[in-house]
Amino acid sequence: SQSAGGVQNFTKSLVGMAASYVGIMEVVSGLKAVIETAKQLDSLSQKLEYATGSAEAAAIKYKELQETANSLGLEQISLANGYAQLAAATRQIGLSKVQRTTDNPRIDGQDS
Repeated sequence: SQSAGGVQNFTKSLVGMAASYVGIMEVVSGLKAVIETAKQLDSLSQKLEYATGSAEAAAIKYKELQETANSLGLEQISLANGYAQLAAATRQIGLSKVQRTTDNPRIDGQDS
């Protein structure tokens, strides 16, 4: 009957709309993840730049950290964030470079 056919068409239409909605929500969720990752990388870049003293040194250090993370099977952003926090902390207290000689072991910035 036409009534049954109309209900089936309506049901198919609803299922199609629901599938479209789910697809759109998956795209939105994916875009949110991309944006969040971009924010994390921007923040990490700033931290590494502060910790290393320049954008160039930060880029080199990030590449080294990526290689380390890959070789150890670790998540890159977490490893790099941990490094950046430690490096920034040591920089703040004047321990960023340790120079040692046999006659005069000292830490840069401090008189012996």
